[in-house]
Amino acid sequence: MNTECENVGTGAECALASLILPNLILPALSKTERDDPSIPVSRSSIKNVFTKIDALLPNFAYEFINELIKLNEAKNINMNEMVLRSEKFVSSEEYFIKRSEFKELNVRAKQLKLILSRIPDEIGDRKAFLETIKEIAAAIKKKLDAVNNLFETMQSMEIKQILDLRKREFVKYSKQFSNTLKAYFRQGQSDEVYSAANCLISQTNLILKTLKEYCDN
Repeated sequence: MNTECENVGTGAECALASLILPNLILPALSKTERDDPSIPVSRSSIKNVFTKIDALLPNFAYEFINELIKLNEAKNINMNEMVLRSEKFVSSEEYFIKRSEFKELNVRAKQLKLILSRIPDEIGDRKAFLETIKEIAAAIKKKLDAVNNLFETMQSMEIKQILDLRKREFVKYSKQFSNTLKAYFRQGQSDEVYSAANCLISQTNLILKTLKEYCDN
């Protein structure tokens, strides 16, 4: 499990918590700033505050959104579904790695996340959903190929070891996603699928974030 989320709970809870800030809060701040430029506090200032608090308390953003939902008495909101749907609108700047050797990984990661974000719209149509599952499987393979290709270009053994750990975690959650899909076709629990998809997105972001931290300075 990601060490940043040690105090949050299970892997699924950790993944969901890690996506609240980039998927819900920051896009909302950006929209507010665009709609009303006269607001005296900049998005970057608020972002910095949220980011610092979230680093200290990894479930802070999750609890913050939960409280907003309670205040607005929006009882029927499915957090996993909402976060997964929002992925298609998320800016990739935070996870984009500028160095040219990471171009393929940037592209493959973005493609995978966009395909996963379509799940809530297509899960009710069996034929369309089966086609989406095939696309996800292909996108996972292409992303792993892009990661594997990076090992040949890296000189630092430390970075290789960290990347290998991240890759193995991603493979683990990919297998869990596959098992969750099998269970869905038996039991019809769509929320479990949304949660497993969010785990894949979170793990993809973690790979990008790690490489950006070590290689994009």
